[in-house]
Amino acid sequence: MGSKLVENRAKIEFRPIIEWTAIKMHGALDGKDACLECHDPHAASRSNLLAKTPSKSCFSCHSQVIKVSDTKEIPDIKDLISKSKHVHEPVKKGECQECHDGHGSVYGDLLVQNFSTEFYQTYSNQRYKLCFKCHDQELVASKRTTKTAFRNGDNNLHYVHVNRVKGRSCGVCHESHGSEQEKLMKSSTPFGPSGWPLTIEFRKTAKGGSCASACHADKAYDRTAIPAKGKGIPDEH
Repeated sequence: MGSKLVENRAKIEFRPIIEWTAIKMHGALDGKDACLECHDPHAASRSNLLAKTPSKSCFSCHSQVIKVSDTKEIPDIKDLISKSKHVHEPVKKGECQECHDGHGSVYGDLLVQNFSTEFYQTYSNQRYKLCFKCHDQELVASKRTTKTAFRNGDNNLHYVHVNRVKGRSCGVCHESHGSEQEKLMKSSTPFGPSGWPLTIEFRKTAKGGSCASACHADKAYDRTAIPAKGKGIPDEH
């Protein structure tokens, strides 16, 4: 009886706040247990009265494919992570809340900051505010830097890919939860209206690495390289 009262009051009192502040509300709030899916209404050893750790709360639902609409499905995140050889650091620590808001968000996928997923786009720091919560903006903002391992000499190859009029989103090459390839590189990335899979084959070496993809021929880079005179950042393509 008490739990039912708490559930009903939560739906009545809390839901309008979420709907007012968020474009997208977490689907769990429409579930049978609503707030009680994640919170203990009386007491808990964790902050925010969480009944379980953030990741265990998330995996209580996200250990299966979830159909959002006729055109969108959320994959089994727990299975995806368990099969990944390389896992994103906040995911490895079980800190889903570093990227996602458990109640609702004005950004897609309940993200806490903006992250643009368009394949091609003009670079702007605002489009990648989520990434820059942890990563230094210089990774993509500076033509020349030694603050990234993805460089040929000091030629910043993140800049080459992202910081341009027809730049590529971080999500074109990188997975956000986990990946089979190092550096969270995708094995393939969807392109165009049909989501045609463009293959990506990344190989890490002691001094750099190489990438062969459907976007370009096999290209290698070396952090110890000294660019030939007059050679620098490639022109837009």
